[in-house]
Amino acid sequence: MVSGPAAALSLFAGIGLASLGAGPCPIAALLSVAVGLVWGRRCPLLCLLCLGLGLLNGGFRGASPAEPPSGLDLERPVEVAATAAEGWRPGPFGFSRRVEADWIRQGDRVQGWSGSLRVTVPRGEFPGTWKRLRLKGFLRRTVGLRNEPKQPAGPWRLHVKSTRFVLHQDARLDSQEAEWKSPDGVLSAPRRQIEGALESLTLGSPGRSLVGALVLGDRAALGRDLQRGLARLGLSHLLAVSGLHVGILGALIWLVARPLPRFLQALVPLAAAALYLILIGPRPSLVRAAVMVWLAAGSLALRRPPLVAQSLSWAVVGILLLDPAAVRDLGFLLTISATGGIALLSGDLTETWKRLPLWVSRPLATSVAAQLGALPWTLPLFHLLTPAAPILNLLAVPWTALALSICLVWCGVAVVAPGTAVALSGLLDAVAQPYDWCRLLPASRLLSYPLVVGRLAAWLTTVLLAYSILGKGVRSRFLALCLAVMILSNPLWRPEDPDLEVVAMDVGQGEAILLRQGNSGILVDGGGWQAGDIGRRVLLPVLTSLGVNQLDAVLVSHRDLDHCRGLNDLAFYLPVREVWAAPGAAASGCVADLIRRSGIGWRPLWRGRVATAAGWRVEVLHPSPGVRRQNNDSSLVVRATAAGASILLTGDIEAGAERAILGRLPTDKLAAAVLKVAHHGSKTSTTERFVDAVAPRIAIISSGRDNRYGHPAEQVLERLTRRGVVVRRTDQEGMIRLSWPPGQRPSVSARL
Repeated sequence: MVSGPAAALSLFAGIGLASLGAGPCPIAALLSVAVGLVWGRRCPLLCLLCLGLGLLNGGFRGASPAEPPSGLDLERPVEVAATAAEGWRPGPFGFSRRVEADWIRQGDRVQGWSGSLRVTVPRGEFPGTWKRLRLKGFLRRTVGLRNEPKQPAGPWRLHVKSTRFVLHQDARLDSQEAEWKSPDGVLSAPRRQIEGALESLTLGSPGRSLVGALVLGDRAALGRDLQRGLARLGLSHLLAVSGLHVGILGALIWLVARPLPRFLQALVPLAAAALYLILIGPRPSLVRAAVMVWLAAGSLALRRPPLVAQSLSWAVVGILLLDPAAVRDLGFLLTISATGGIALLSGDLTETWKRLPLWVSRPLATSVAAQLGALPWTLPLFHLLTPAAPILNLLAVPWTALALSICLVWCGVAVVAPGTAVALSGLLDAVAQPYDWCRLLPASRLLSYPLVVGRLAAWLTTVLLAYSILGKGVRSRFLALCLAVMILSNPLWRPEDPDLEVVAMDVGQGEAILLRQGNSGILVDGGGWQAGDIGRRVLLPVLTSLGVNQLDAVLVSHRDLDHCRGLNDLAFYLPVREVWAAPGAAASGCVADLIRRSGIGWRPLWRGRVATAAGWRVEVLHPSPGVRRQNNDSSLVVRATAAGASILLTGDIEAGAERAILGRLPTDKLAAAVLKVAHHGSKTSTTERFVDAVAPRIAIISSGRDNRYGHPAEQVLERLTRRGVVVRRTDQEGMIRLSWPPGQRPSVSARL
């Protein structure tokens, strides 16, 4: 009965080697034989066969990430022929879909291209359900950010401007003649009916967002704040459609179908799982769960007990044979690791906690087992340990089962009787309300504990934590727990650095400057992305690696997205005492959102005011107290000093604001050893008179690599170098650290 897990492991290893370009390897074959011998004497040959299949399938069908052919001009559109690997997913910018490329054309040049990439199309008309596609758009890729720790570059994406440029491969694709025609595919019809019914609900209402997330898989409908609130509690899986929802749906349908004959008891959950899969699309986690539901239903129909480990293993084998690129899909890795943790650990955990009531011990064991199974992936990627998640899941999972049931019933009513559905919309809002509370809780280490550990440390920690719960002998279990705590706490055990430090983080085209002393600091701006969580992905791991576990203040120079959005994200995970900003900036936008958060104070700043925090004295030089209009020239300009260190932070001011500052302040008020160059080095700022007045030794420019604005401007760089100023740029060097040893000049280090 062990052939399934051994085969799945061998196939996974083969495709993984192929994705790394390793090809057939005798050592891998020997390891596969060893696994087979350990897990059972009858499966070594099966393991070798699956290893070979994995190497061949992964090598020939593109398990490696897509790298476009060299010589392409990324400023010009390309045409791609591809095969869809999953259904369309709604997102913050429109519909997206993973495809396997066949060839790419730019102008008269056609080249073969084998690999996976994601296609995005703006929201509007549904892009169609064709399997084989011809697409025209622009290739884009998120550049990697060079911080400590590093953030790798994102996957290649094809941005298509309109559904006019999404066609079947047999159709002609021409930007002037192409016409998009809606296919009458059975896959999109149910979804369109439900989307039409949702239009009758109030835009942005909790009930509408809940139906969009649970029934249609539209996680973007939840909003940024709710997504971050769920993430810091370890509850993201509840409203991000996954295998959990297929399992809940299958269990609910099976309970309803119990009075039916045994054959129908198995058939009804099978059909329900298939319909849900059609409605959402073939995502790896849903396919895995649907296959397991089908196998469980078949076992029950044959009067045999379903085996979770065997069902999971054969689901993995089937998915990888059909889609080798799934081996690199995070959703696939999380779903198999969490389900594997449940299959391997939940029974032993339930037995360990047998003194608890069964209705508590069983779901608690399931939640802890799933979290332990996924921990080796989530900890290095998301940098958060969520210790309260198992307890919270005891209440959250049953509520999600209720919410999913109500949402599905409401959708059925909405298709048949739209008027009745509108009258019942208040019920949806009531069911959605508990989820909304997740975003209102203040940041706390009891809810989410930030950590920066590598993959090896994450795996070792997982093993030690599992042994500390399940192992034999009190002393050995206690020792395992101590070792796990030592590994996780190691970044916080470094001796406190008494030196003052200024850290310019690499946040792409944006700014984030940390004024640090010891374990606390002031964060001036926080970068920002249109989508994604820059607070958790970039700011939190950088601050944690520096040993900063709280922020005495965040200073918002102005409320532009590339300065302010990241601070709102970060406040969900790291305690922030105060928000400092100009009065006009607090009227709306992310500053207003920060002020409304529980536990965060608000201090308005204007010219002449002084604030202190984390050992730094911050004197405000601009703007005037009566300024309410928000533009670049209304940015906060502050001079921060501490124990001989000085830095002038200028936001995005331009030449007009620089002239105004020079006209009303003496030179000694502007002088600083370090100048944070205004507006990312734009040619509209950093005039010669202003540089002469500041007289800096070092200038920091925060800008994104290969940005479309041409920052920093050549004339600005020339002005600075002509005056002997040392220029440090995040687009070239990544994260930059300036430290002031006592009684010495600042020393500079760059993290490449």
